[in-house]
Amino acid sequence: MVMAVISLPFLALGSAAFVAALVALVVAAVFLGIVAWHVRRQAHLAGKRTQKGITAGPAMSGMTSIVRQRDHQVRPVPRGPDRGW
Repeated sequence: MVMAVISLPFLALGSAAFVAALVALVVAAVFLGIVAWHVRRQAHLAGKRTQKGITAGPAMSGMTSIVRQRDHQVRPVPRGPDRGW
């Protein structure tokens, strides 16, 4: 995208290179917009799933489910001099 924008001022307005750079700019912008929309949509769906208390599913990343499992584990408390005091 940046390369297409940088080259536009140096190209003649009706040349084939100008049209190619403009098409590349539009295609890159549309692709970036679709990716951003998809990521925001997935994040929004994952947020709804965690608010309802639903466990990790395909919409949530694997790291999120690992963190959830780690945070909800019950850890035994060491007692006595032979157990970590």
